[in-house]
Amino acid sequence: MQVYHEILVGQERLPNIGDIVALVVSSSMLALCRYHLEQVLIVVLINLHISFGGIIFRRTEV
Repeated sequence: MQVYHEILVGQERLPNIGDIVALVVSSSMLALCRYHLEQVLIVVLINLHISFGGIIFRRTEV
């Protein structure tokens, strides 16, 4: 939840019910698939990159 909270703060918007449902569903899927901690962290990093990582990369390119 802490990482998810930081994502919401980074995007400067309030969490929608859809966002919360998506988080719960994705967390349940990860648990059902019995992902290891490393794989979960990779998924989180990918989601962070999709969320606002592109902006950071654009700033470093300039």
